[in-house]
Amino acid sequence: MTYLDQTPGAHLVYDLRKHHISVLVFQERALKLTARWDENVRSPKNLPFNMETWSQGGLRYFVIGDANAADIDSLAKLFKAAS
Repeated sequence: MTYLDQTPGAHLVYDLRKHHISVLVFQERALKLTARWDENVRSPKNLPFNMETWSQGGLRYFVIGDANAADIDSLAKLFKAAS
């Protein structure tokens, strides 16, 4: 379990080689974020981690980790396909 802006959500951790990738899932309507999250947001290149976020089926997903962008994208695609 994890929290974002006082909103509870699921926190899954995947190990890929020597990297930990976090997948955070929140109910979209419960998030009260001041920032606007656009579909398929990726992290800026100057950060030491990669991230993708999207909304699907009333849930907001975040895939975040220090793995390369291709690995983050692959895991995100698996979640998108499963939903």
